Amino acid sequence: MNKLFSGIIITGFLAAGAMFAAPLNDITVTIPHDVTVGSTILPVGTYTLSPMEMSDGAEYFVVRGEKIEGVILPAQKSDDITTAKTTAVTFSEDGGTWHFGKLSLEGEQMYYEFGEK
Repeated sequence: MNKLFSGIIITGFLAAGAMFAAPLNDITVTIPHDVTVGSTILPVGTYTLSPMEMSDGAEYFVVRGEKIEGVILPAQKSDDITTAKTTAVTFSEDGGTWHFGKLSLEGEQMYYEFGEK
């Protein structure tokens, strides 16, 4: 199946403290439609993405919401040639199922790409 990368950028609903190589803080995002993470479906609402780096260098985010204790979201850091103008989360759609796609951070030349590892 072809993945349709959504042009949805939720810039107005994001708050992040990560700028200019500062440690990444929690990020608040309001998702506009149900999003699937592994076998968990996150309903429309506001969530917190908390970074978590393992001792082996693997990176994850913990997604927490009002009714969600915590779901692990695998992430991979990638370099970008342009500097992000805003902090934004994009989503991808695959056959009607939405997933976290990418997190770019204002002022950074890198982003996190989400997906199953």
